[in-house]
Amino acid sequence: MSTLLIDHETIYHYEKPVKLAPHQLRIRPIEDHEKRVLSFDLKIEPEHRIRWTTDQFQNPVAYVEFLKPTKKLTIRSQLQVELLESNPFDFILDPYATLLPFQYSQTEAIDLAPYLLPLYPEDRERILDWVKPFLNLQGGAKTVDFLSAINRAIPKMMSYEARLESGTQSPGVTLQERKGACRDFAILLMETARQLGMAARFVSGYIPNVQDPKTKSIHIAAGAMHAWTQIYLPGAGWKDFDPTAGILSNHDHLRVAVGRTPEQTTPILGSYLGTVKLDLGIEVNVQVSKC
Repeated sequence: MSTLLIDHETIYHYEKPVKLAPHQLRIRPIEDHEKRVLSFDLKIEPEHRIRWTTDQFQNPVAYVEFLKPTKKLTIRSQLQVELLESNPFDFILDPYATLLPFQYSQTEAIDLAPYLLPLYPEDRERILDWVKPFLNLQGGAKTVDFLSAINRAIPKMMSYEARLESGTQSPGVTLQERKGACRDFAILLMETARQLGMAARFVSGYIPNVQDPKTKSIHIAAGAMHAWTQIYLPGAGWKDFDPTAGILSNHDHLRVAVGRTPEQTTPILGSYLGTVKLDLGIEVNVQVSKC
């Protein structure tokens, strides 16, 4: 058992006072049988009103209404999360899902339908050409072996770059450029799974900036919010794959939000009224340590 300490601060600067529209914050971690929030402290300036709820994916969401204009918006969350160590490979698939392709049961298919729809149907042929070497066309590929192979292949074949601008690349662009940010790799894996008939969704969260005891390395995307992919496997449920590192996500991966699209997991979503331009820009500082 271990504890993650997270300090996440975002500051927006404006050239003159602006009226802020209501904001949605998805920055409180999702709790489950392996992760428990011990403390959560949220500080927001300027003066505001806040209410908590959950969205359609059961993500915790804070709705913030601001009470006066401001030249500076500060959002800072500090939290402690208890982690129960677990083995990401400790699962057994239902027999019918051990080989690709497979079809979900009727009940599962109805519930999973939104996560089977590709976001980039125009990239289908490019994606299928890319995964073709990983498939055994004569007898079908083993599901877990195939997903593990393409998950490992992404960081080997492509270069990671921390891209500051918002938004994600299409899978076609990522495959062509052979580079991208963690969110681009998450989209690529998500769309690959969907094109092959597997339900998948986008995940936003944190990982600690600590050395892995086995590899003696630090995760390449540590020190910022991270993105990865969940794929629904019958008998195992939603399994987390991190295509930036090429691993099955373990207990150190702390989910903050999941969604059918990346936009539905945005940590801070909001706007301001008027035509004022950002002055000094946006400051983001994320510290994630483990003890």
